[in-house]
Amino acid sequence: MNGFKFRVYASLLVFVCCGSIHAQGGYAMFHDGQTDYVISVGEDATEAEQAAATVLQDYLFEISKARFPVVAASTDKAITLDIPKGDKEKDFLKNSDSFSIVSDGAIIHISGANEKSLLYAVYAFLEESFGCRWYTSDVKEIPKRDNFSFSKINITEASPISFRSVDYIDVWDPAMAIPNRNNCQFHGPQKTPFIDMLWLEHSFDVFVPTSQYFETHPEYYSYHDGKRHDKRNQLCLSNKEVMEITIRQLRQYIKDHPEFKIYNVAQNDNQNYCRCDECSKLARKYGGESGIMIWFVNQVADAVRDEFPDKYIGTFAYQYTRQPPKNIEPRDNVAIILCTIECDFSHPFTHKNNKKFLEDLDNWKEITTNILIWDYVVNYRHYFLPHPNFDILQENIQILRDAGVLGILEQANGQSRGSEFFGLRSYLLTKLLWDPDCNARAVIEDYIGNYYGSSSPYILEYFDLVQSLVGSDTFLSFSTKATNPVFTSKFIKKADALFDKAEKAASADDVILRRVELARLQITYLKLVTDLVDCDKEQLLKEFIEITSREGIEWSSEGLRVSGFVEKFNSMNSDGI
Repeated sequence: MNGFKFRVYASLLVFVCCGSIHAQGGYAMFHDGQTDYVISVGEDATEAEQAAATVLQDYLFEISKARFPVVAASTDKAITLDIPKGDKEKDFLKNSDSFSIVSDGAIIHISGANEKSLLYAVYAFLEESFGCRWYTSDVKEIPKRDNFSFSKINITEASPISFRSVDYIDVWDPAMAIPNRNNCQFHGPQKTPFIDMLWLEHSFDVFVPTSQYFETHPEYYSYHDGKRHDKRNQLCLSNKEVMEITIRQLRQYIKDHPEFKIYNVAQNDNQNYCRCDECSKLARKYGGESGIMIWFVNQVADAVRDEFPDKYIGTFAYQYTRQPPKNIEPRDNVAIILCTIECDFSHPFTHKNNKKFLEDLDNWKEITTNILIWDYVVNYRHYFLPHPNFDILQENIQILRDAGVLGILEQANGQSRGSEFFGLRSYLLTKLLWDPDCNARAVIEDYIGNYYGSSSPYILEYFDLVQSLVGSDTFLSFSTKATNPVFTSKFIKKADALFDKAEKAASADDVILRRVELARLQITYLKLVTDLVDCDKEQLLKEFIEITSREGIEWSSEGLRVSGFVEKFNSMNSDGI
């Protein structure tokens, strides 16, 4: 399977010493702000190796107050950094972010398969040796140490998932993405060369814009209900001129935007596909709408292959194209992005509610190995509403790992910060995508304990309360309504009591108190959009406006800004917002 990775379980034996620097026979790295160690990058160090050395030097100083010189030559007490100088992997779908951290006596060798993974190795060394954490782009935990000794270090890691993307704005920031090994991005601006960019848009109207062509060439667009359509349309894929325009436009787009690894040639976000005679004939020939889509995309991929041999053409298996075709297979430079949008997100993919999705995945695997999964992990109708899907995140990622998919793209709230448990979910997902078998509960408790401080016992209890809402008959879609029966007055009353305790515990710490108030917006919002409990909605709206303004939160749902929510509030009902 292209790109499939493995994790090597290994040992890390370190001693954080409060007494002698030679405790338990280990090698002393630093003691009371002093060190004999250097960071060695070699005589021919690349810019990336130098950058990794600077990161390590800065954090070690913050931890120990000892200055570790960066040098070219190694010594008998050194931390060496290097990228093996062998042949570079040319096929990005086979790329590896593997790294190793291995001691040889007093020397520690940190090595990465490429520029990204060398940085990953540095951050992993800091995380696993010293307990460093990067919870958000601006909240990190860097423990201070007077002494540190180690006996033996032997770590080799590689994620089984080649392409890992968590679509929260905060994870776009390199300060969050790189330490947590989020290696690709499919929304937002590129902020670092260490994050691969995937252009995964609904792109038909980008390449053949309706505004440009419909008036003179309505035949380029989808035919249904007796006519060609200029709104919420698709392309007429059997039209030769549409093919020619798409190829020409794609070539130019790749030249203008060479930073991407995958370029989507994909349906618009509606289900109004073309039913003209020729398109219908091709769809019947190739087993449905995904068949004519692959027929079209294959020809585009063939046309650009020679000029752009390191680029892949993507297309969605989404809604009316989710089921795989018959009598045709995607080219080897075509990537299928299979979407989970119809799934029940309160239960794992193995649940009866999601049987069809797994069947489709298995059937796509019969005809291609280039499969990425586009998953949905928040409620797009109500970003603030409690969304009890944490218990299935790990199991779903393990299922996809076992299926051998190349990548998992977790679409979240990529519009603004501040949605329901956005920091916790983004942090947990980055950890799970790197290591699907990590201790998810430990990650959750570590995050909540450090992020919410003195209020953490009550936030953790609230978190568990939310997850307990899921029953055997629960169904959570990607756009669950506030009227879903999982939400009850009993739940709201319990949640309010816990947040009262959390706010009281944080009363002496403004930073923690603000974080608790932000988390409480979940219940504030639920009370605003339902009538489950008696409350002063006017006062709650004032609190909602104050906190969202303070925190810079712009969107309350995928299609509604916070300002629009406030404007509609007086005339809304729970189905209308």
